[in-house]
Amino acid sequence: FLVNAGPNYQLPHQAAADLMTASSSSDSSCESSSDMEPVEGISAASSALISVNTMLGPGLVAIPAAFQAGGWVPNMIGLTVGGLVTADVAVLFSQTIKRTRAQALARDDLSGEVLPPQKWEFVNLARHLGGPSLERATQILLSVSLLALACAQIIVTAQAMDGLVVWVLGRTYALAPSSSDSWLLVSNKLSVMPFPENTYGVSLGFALNAVVCIALGCLPLASNIEPQYVFFALFNFALGVFIWHFLNPHCDPIVLGDDRLPSIGPNLSGVPGIIIFNYAYIVAVPSLVADTRPKERFGRWMWVAVSFMWLMYAAYGLSGSLAFQEVRDNVLRSILRAEVPAVSKAGVFALSIALQPSIPVYVVLLARNIAEVGIPGPTILANLVPWSLALLCYMQSWFAMIINWSGLLVLGFINYSVPLALVILQARNDKGDENVGDVRVVHRTVQTGYTWRMLRCWTYFYGMNALILACIVWNVSIAAFGANG
Repeated sequence: FLVNAGPNYQLPHQAAADLMTASSSSDSSCESSSDMEPVEGISAASSALISVNTMLGPGLVAIPAAFQAGGWVPNMIGLTVGGLVTADVAVLFSQTIKRTRAQALARDDLSGEVLPPQKWEFVNLARHLGGPSLERATQILLSVSLLALACAQIIVTAQAMDGLVVWVLGRTYALAPSSSDSWLLVSNKLSVMPFPENTYGVSLGFALNAVVCIALGCLPLASNIEPQYVFFALFNFALGVFIWHFLNPHCDPIVLGDDRLPSIGPNLSGVPGIIIFNYAYIVAVPSLVADTRPKERFGRWMWVAVSFMWLMYAAYGLSGSLAFQEVRDNVLRSILRAEVPAVSKAGVFALSIALQPSIPVYVVLLARNIAEVGIPGPTILANLVPWSLALLCYMQSWFAMIINWSGLLVLGFINYSVPLALVILQARNDKGDENVGDVRVVHRTVQTGYTWRMLRCWTYFYGMNALILACIVWNVSIAAFGANG
């Protein structure tokens, strides 16, 4: 690009360096920065770890059932396409954030008012690039999706924590004021769901889960790094245990055959969900970019995170479906039985606990969104709202249904549609002339690079929106007319 500000004016070094960095279409140039930028923040590897732990959601334990129902061919295609698209969208989105920040720094150098990089959250970007309407839509979609994701994790982890209590102490307890038998329920059932479905109450496992997650949810992302490594270690321990369990002829050995895992199964309804929801971590990208040190190679580590999760999804999907004649929707319920070895039980509960760290991450993101709206006490509200919603209802089937539908209706749009729209809007700004005070900045990106970048954006935008709408229509039709309607 050219910078033309008259014969006696030179753009400040910092703004010029940032603009030149932002204008390049290569990943490396979009991930470097001037030495004058602050060095505080987390590493890109830590951002990748948070991304991995965010993707360790309920979808992981449901993948074996989806593989068994739909077959390994469409599910592997879905996992691969979803991973490639998600990683590329995350990188494109991070580049857009950095370009927007660089342009703002150029303006701020001229006006004397500097906007800190950490202020560029999701809502700020929507307001800056799309105006008030896109800002309000982003606020609503982001808040609902974060609440749905947090509550979905609470549903899975709180009940699994009760199972852990049963394994360690022999029984667990729940306060159930509406129970006709007793207000104190006792369960000695070794399961990731020890209490009967549709029980109104607060269990010991829920309380323990809340204590851990609320404590972490009150910390910023940078202070959550050490706990994230602990949870990630538990996940890897569980992975090793399950490999042993599925190879052990005395447990649930893998049996190759179409009766367990066909090439193409009769029910493909789970495939779109694998593409849309399992990689749903792009909601965290703006905050991760803001908190990551400027010189870190953020995009490269996003590819590492998604590649690792692709491998984990494929491993759990293939092995879990081949190990059982009819695997349950939650594979942990198929593994956890009284007769399995203690190490297998430890692996089940280690994986259940490893799903916890995404809850405080969602809470931190929700607090940032609330802060952008200007509501006081964002951290308290962000912790209070999801845990209050789940307090008495997390064992209710209707509550789980509401959470699932909330995620279905908004998660795909906030994870793909809005980020891609922001990328497209920012690219249109780059393509034209932009006046910054008395400085005229004319962007001339390499035409082939610009065309390829925008071709990918528009392809993803239309393709993912079509898939999201098709998934919504499919689920609505099943809900309205039944599976055979």
